Amino acid sequence: MAAQQEQAGLRETATIAFPGTEAPGTAWDLYNQMIEGIPDGVFVRDYCLGLNWSYVEADCGMGVAFTVRGGGKRTYKMDLRGMELRQVAELSKSWCFQGATLDIVSLKAE
Repeated sequence: MAAQQEQAGLRETATIAFPGTEAPGTAWDLYNQMIEGIPDGVFVRDYCLGLNWSYVEADCGMGVAFTVRGGGKRTYKMDLRGMELRQVAELSKSWCFQGATLDIVSLKAE
């Protein structure tokens, strides 16, 4: 029980940040605009980073996309269930293509 409460506390305060991607006039502008379009208060219910296909189910719907492999090592390993969809969508700025797959799926769920 204590572990679940601790994980919930981490989920509330954890942020997914990729420095250097916030500045306007960069190649990240399109991603930033799409992420900003996700309303506050929409949470991830379930997700799956599958071998071939991945999905994110959120309060507003579900997105499905082909899983892209490669890129950098996946460093973000927290459970994404219960996190805000907008926060999960920040994974699009990851050089880990598996994480970026979850973002694209998140944007489709919105």
